[in-house]
Amino acid sequence: MENHKLLTPALTLDNGDKLPLVGLGTWLMTEEVEDKIGLALSLGYTHIDTAIDYGNEKRIEEGIKKSGYSREGLFITSKIPAHVKTYEGAKEAICSSVSIFGYLDLMLIHSPMPWDEFRVEGGYRYEKENLEVYRALAEAKEAGMIRHIGVSNFNESDMENIAQKYGYPEVNQIPFYIGDSNLELLRYCQAHGVVVEAYSPLGHGKVFTNEKVLSMAARYGVTPAKLAIAFTLQLGTVSLPKASSAERLKANLDVFDLRIDEKDMGPFYPTDSAKN
Repeated sequence: MENHKLLTPALTLDNGDKLPLVGLGTWLMTEEVEDKIGLALSLGYTHIDTAIDYGNEKRIEEGIKKSGYSREGLFITSKIPAHVKTYEGAKEAICSSVSIFGYLDLMLIHSPMPWDEFRVEGGYRYEKENLEVYRALAEAKEAGMIRHIGVSNFNESDMENIAQKYGYPEVNQIPFYIGDSNLELLRYCQAHGVVVEAYSPLGHGKVFTNEKVLSMAARYGVTPAKLAIAFTLQLGTVSLPKASSAERLKANLDVFDLRIDEKDMGPFYPTDSAKN
């Protein structure tokens, strides 16, 4: 099988692994996902983000096989389901994903609490339970099953809970897009060496109806999508846009030549609205 060459800029992680700055988000990608993965790889994607809860891991693996590209050279992320809050449950989830992909480049705790309790003001934070799940991740990393470990949707207190016993997570994947992002959490993560991955950088389509974004994109002569992805990259995050057509997939990689002027970034600097 052909080794895939890294065609996009990447972060160099502590062990020398390359984390591409733009990856392919696959939430809700179920129909013809094998072909979509093959198309993305042919266009230069090397970073694929999935999760057990997405229900498409096996299809993604089949798409990689059918593409003719080697598993090596790809950076694949999956996530332990939000409702899994025991050590044994986490081990089972890890083994399930690893059995599909052979190994994982990154695995995250999908949420600090189950989805039906997500962002409930003053809700239970599952601190002891998350430590048990993270213990399973740390052991899997030590065993060579996972190369990097982290969290998703965690706020500062959730990460401090992990850090007190295991050190700070390597990655925190959070909702982050132009017009509605959490600068405070971003700066906190960056101060502690935590890579921030921006999921839904197009705001679930909201950037396409944001008049300020549309006006700025027109002035720069770019699409709103390109402006939105460039915004997340310029703030130092890894960006995980979704797309399915060849045109959109290709366009989402063609963002590294755009630099937004600081005076234009200012009005869009994030608020605390995405904070758990």
